[in-house]
Amino acid sequence: MKKAHLLLVVLVASLTGCTTAPNYRDKTPAEVAQGVRVIENEFSNDRVFVGPPVTGEPAGGVFYSAELAAIQAKSGGTVVHALRVRWKYGNDRWLFFKSATLPGGRSLDTVVNDRHVESCSASRYCNYTESVSAVMPLDALAGASNGLRVQFGSALGWTVVELPREYVLGYLQALSIATGGAPSVEPETSRIPKWEAVPTRPADYVPDIPAKSKEQQLQELQNTQGLSYEEYQRRYKLIMGQ
Repeated sequence: MKKAHLLLVVLVASLTGCTTAPNYRDKTPAEVAQGVRVIENEFSNDRVFVGPPVTGEPAGGVFYSAELAAIQAKSGGTVVHALRVRWKYGNDRWLFFKSATLPGGRSLDTVVNDRHVESCSASRYCNYTESVSAVMPLDALAGASNGLRVQFGSALGWTVVELPREYVLGYLQALSIATGGAPSVEPETSRIPKWEAVPTRPADYVPDIPAKSKEQQLQELQNTQGLSYEEYQRRYKLIMGQ
């Protein structure tokens, strides 16, 4: 996770100063995909993708604006996803949002982006803003058939951030196109066993082909363009053995 954590720090720096846009909670996947921005910098080794914001108001008077984002290495194409959340609330003390957990208790690597006080009253009641990012595993995004739910811990207890299914699908579709994903089906000519043209080998000869890891298969799935949500789910379940 050290590399992912380092890339997340770069992602946090790249997203500083992003402007606020309309809420995308009730948009279609296509509308969400169109709202994904690409941030390029000729002096950087990475490329950043930022999804549009989704707002929410959990119990306790805490408001949030959340967005999925990714950073892609220009050399090699490795992609790391993150969920960035901006919290706003009124209180007499900081809530200190920090830890993040997926359903089932899976902990996520997190980074505190910033914290600041917007204003305070004479009674020491202040309006606070905090921003926290969590590294999002690709399998958690691909498996979000009912939307994405992430639980963030603070001094208040636990607060859940929710992203609709359509939002996650639109984000993944945009990333698939933007990162130039190759088709998942190889050309027919590439399937022809090259050893068939060598008559000196036994008829039952089978070449050793290294098996791809789940991470490699999931990365290829992410980079596949034009998949429907159902087909995305079907391929994801095959990879995960579900």
